[in-house]
Amino acid sequence: MEKYEIVRTLGRGSYGKVELAKLKSTGEQFAVKKVKLESMSPSDRSKALDEATFLSKLDHPNIVAYHESFQENNSLYIAMEYMDGGDLEKKIAQRGHSFLTEQDIMFSFVQVLSALTYLHSKNILHRDIKPQNCFLTRHGVVKLGDFGVARSLDCGNLAKTVIGTPFYLAPEIWDNVPYSFAADVYSLGVVLYELCSLKKPYEAETAPELLMKVTKGEVKPIPDFFSKDLKQLISKMMMKDPSLRPTCAQIVQMDFIQKAIKDLVEYNKTQKPEKISVPKTMFSPKGTGKKKPFGQLGRGRLLLANVITQNNEEEEKPLEFEDDFIEDDFIDDDDETVDEDGFHLLEVVTSRLQQTIMKKNVQEDPFRAESLRERLENQLGEVKLAKLKSCLSDLSKKENRDYVKMAENEDRTAVDDVRELIQLES
Repeated sequence: MEKYEIVRTLGRGSYGKVELAKLKSTGEQFAVKKVKLESMSPSDRSKALDEATFLSKLDHPNIVAYHESFQENNSLYIAMEYMDGGDLEKKIAQRGHSFLTEQDIMFSFVQVLSALTYLHSKNILHRDIKPQNCFLTRHGVVKLGDFGVARSLDCGNLAKTVIGTPFYLAPEIWDNVPYSFAADVYSLGVVLYELCSLKKPYEAETAPELLMKVTKGEVKPIPDFFSKDLKQLISKMMMKDPSLRPTCAQIVQMDFIQKAIKDLVEYNKTQKPEKISVPKTMFSPKGTGKKKPFGQLGRGRLLLANVITQNNEEEEKPLEFEDDFIEDDFIDDDDETVDEDGFHLLEVVTSRLQQTIMKKNVQEDPFRAESLRERLENQLGEVKLAKLKSCLSDLSKKENRDYVKMAENEDRTAVDDVRELIQLES
């Protein structure tokens, strides 16, 4: 840990803790998970090491990014992307009795859905989908995290271990029968229900009581003002029979999901990489226990929806957790800014979502790639088309992002068409 400077503790767990650490060479912040290997059984130690290897292979803008891992003094350290906007559980709790709009809900949902679709395409079962594991950035990006119990499934195989958080477990797991990707779909359906209702679908004081309610599958409907499409989706995702639940890939292809993705893509395009200061006045003086209203921030909905207020006295206390390593939603006293890196993350997520839309276009018109390529070559020329394709394929480089922005200022539609062509040719 010599190259890191510990800032503070984010959370504690049964095998160690998670700390916010700053890379001394760059000042970049990471959430570093420390796992005490010496206190673990050989089996658990092997699982901890496997987790680091597993995380290093994931690459998706809506999955908490892996940075590095290393062993030191009988401990395993896993450095992950630091999520500075809390999680969906905090966002739900913050609402009280004030419902989220359907658009806000769908903006969060389609991002988690995109991540889960990616995992399932890699034959990976998450096994612990819940609001606590859906982390937020202050720029409105939602990322799925905490892969401590995830596992890969070989084709045709089913998982058998009872793992997960009780309120989000699928009926087949409660029944102690083998399960597969449909269990993740059920858990995501529960998360969607909770975003709509601001409460869990089942209320129970004990595990047997919860088991009885889950196996019966009797769920109160979400509020009437939500759309019929949304109500039907939750119902399908939470079907008792896993064979009747849609897959993530099928959900993505639903017309109203495609519309939600397009709406989010268009909304993200309106965001600007400008410096935005979050004033200290959003926090009340120490000890008053009062919270400033979000309206005082004067910022668009992406920031407002994801910044969680808390008073200074609470900031000094690390949160305690029994089993999970969960980041809290701490906001430093110093002014925070929406920087270019944060804006770039929005661009990457937007690009990935656009690819999701384009996949449906491929199915509807298998000859579209050829005609689109011919039209773009005539419109842009072969050299410019090749340059745009190269830049769009690697937005991690600033010069590529600058070139794409310049091209979008000239003709945004043409750039969107090039994005589609890349997807069609992949």
